[in-house]
Amino acid sequence: MEKIIPDTKGLAKRLGIKPEQIHEVKDDIFIDDKIAPLLKKVGDNPDIGWDEMGNIVLKSKIPGKNITVQTGIPIDLFTRK
Repeated sequence: MEKIIPDTKGLAKRLGIKPEQIHEVKDDIFIDDKIAPLLKKVGDNPDIGWDEMGNIVLKSKIPGKNITVQTGIPIDLFTRK
């Protein structure tokens, strides 16, 4: 399954926000009841992307950990459009 892990501008565009607002939305994503437990696998500040179904994908930024977790949660739940 294809995964898209964009840069900050790409994620902001998908979420309908300005790049400087990205941390507010990331905080909302990371405290979600279904996503918070997954942070144990990918670290506290993973990259956020989406799969071809539009569900959130978390990618670890921890050196040596090439871990990507699919959440099954639509990224559009966090849009600000």
